[in-house]
Amino acid sequence: MRSFSGIPENFVDKIVAASFPEIACINYAHMDKGSCLLAAQVMLLFFVIDETTDTGDEEEVRRQCLIVKDASSFSGAVHNKPKYLGHLSSMELMAKDVAERYLEIGTTESWQLFRDLFDDYLDGVVEEAGLRRRLPALPSRNEYMAVRRKTIGMYPSIAFLLIKCEVRREVWEEPTIQSLMNLCFRIIINQNDMYSFDKEQAKSEDSHNGVRIMMNEFDIGVQEAMDRLGAETRELVSHFVDLSENLATTDRMKDYEQQKLLLEGCIAWIIGMDVWSLHVTARYHGQGGFNKYRAYTPRPKRLED
Repeated sequence: MRSFSGIPENFVDKIVAASFPEIACINYAHMDKGSCLLAAQVMLLFFVIDETTDTGDEEEVRRQCLIVKDASSFSGAVHNKPKYLGHLSSMELMAKDVAERYLEIGTTESWQLFRDLFDDYLDGVVEEAGLRRRLPALPSRNEYMAVRRKTIGMYPSIAFLLIKCEVRREVWEEPTIQSLMNLCFRIIINQNDMYSFDKEQAKSEDSHNGVRIMMNEFDIGVQEAMDRLGAETRELVSHFVDLSENLATTDRMKDYEQQKLLLEGCIAWIIGMDVWSLHVTARYHGQGGFNKYRAYTPRPKRLED
């Protein structure tokens, strides 16, 4: 991991403690070593961007994201430098390194798709900063989900599976594939919100968590919000299974093979993020592991020094 360009030294311990590289090992296990290592690097880039921009104001985050976009496209454009120069240079170096490594082993067509989706992710990071500006007012669940669709980073991460393919946009944009992607996104977001809520509420950082959003919008308690999200997620999984079993064939075998890759990627991400959250990382449940009891008991809030 330390061989990857630009990772801030003060982030290394956080990354190791949270087991972030293991996400790539789980979700891209069938890929060759070079692709899997690059996938791990992409996961780390998402982590550094998330951690670096998490408290910035909208304009500062916009400048940061523009510079990262330019770094990944090798445009060399100049923007006003934001405050966190150390973190910014790290993000810029990491983005350039990801782009260079991708183009060494991937196709031009897959890179264009990945980069466009990565740009959408960065736009979402800026939108999320805009929502923070409205605090203490919380967004509606629809607003929240629209932004999280971008900031989760799932879309470029699944598109990464096509790194060696001469992919056509029609393959990615096929309606059934997009429906599967949408279901996959909603399942993963609900899972992540339920798993991370306790940690975030203890740090008073739950204003951008789906559990808190649902509690606020429907004036319900935390257990009822958890129960509702759980029931919704079970319905989403059932719908996903039904849709995946009826994936339409195409006239082009290459297109069908790529769509199968995307379907398998969605399945890997749903299962993989569940495995990582519950059994690999100590980020959400500590060293003691997952609490198997269905009733929710919040941990105490941290006191500010």
